[in-house]
Amino acid sequence: MYIDFLPFLLSREFGLNTDIFETNVINIAILVFGLFNFVGGFLKTSLSERKQKIKETVQESESQLAASNERFEEAQKQVDQMNLIISEIKAETEKVKSEMLANEFTQATDLITKQFASASRIIQDREQLVIYYILRQVLQLTLFQAFRIFLISRSIQGQKQKCLNDSLQLFKLKGGNK
Repeated sequence: MYIDFLPFLLSREFGLNTDIFETNVINIAILVFGLFNFVGGFLKTSLSERKQKIKETVQESESQLAASNERFEEAQKQVDQMNLIISEIKAETEKVKSEMLANEFTQATDLITKQFASASRIIQDREQLVIYYILRQVLQLTLFQAFRIFLISRSIQGQKQKCLNDSLQLFKLKGGNK
């Protein structure tokens, strides 16, 4: 077969074909024929493998997306639960703070009341002590004055008695001379 074709090839001259349409069409036809026959099977298997890999990658991505969405929803639920717990903790903290403030206010009020009562008792005791000292001074002065008056009156009575005795003596003397 190739041998029959060989004289035909030898009889022709080799040269440059200037007909662009003729040469390009033949070259393109040879190229397309060669590609489909020699490279076509390889390209088909390569493309089908690539298509399969792309499908697997897309399915893997979709499953990862679904798993990520599930994790996101779980994380969102946890965030909601944490927000609920935080709000409960804040409410409990406010309640405890208000109870502590009320308790401290009550204790402070009781302490102030006790201190006021104690100060009031001390003032009353001091007032009574001052009154006692004043009464004592008044009594001392009264007794002193009374004793002085007593002594003066005794002295006056003694003098009266002496005057009376002297008068009697004088009277006796005068009456005795008679």
